[in-house]
Amino acid sequence: MQSEKAQVYLCKYTYYETPFSRHFISGVANCIKWGSIGLDDLRKILTVEHYEVLMREGQVILTEPRYYAAITGQEYSGREYIVLKLIKK
Repeated sequence: MQSEKAQVYLCKYTYYETPFSRHFISGVANCIKWGSIGLDDLRKILTVEHYEVLMREGQVILTEPRYYAAITGQEYSGREYIVLKLIKK
């Protein structure tokens, strides 16, 4: 199925500290459905490699601050990332 848009999920990673020596609790990410973006727009924003992964796998995880700002228009605080998933028609 062909897709013309990708769903944008904004995810925020929560860090946890070591509760006591030699024991770690892994972090948890909470994601919200933010909106969608056209593939033509994404082609201008993403590197060729990231765009190809999105088209081949149907989703891509973006952790670079420049992507967060370019896609959402929001400032990057250092704990966010974006998941893009193709919207199936």
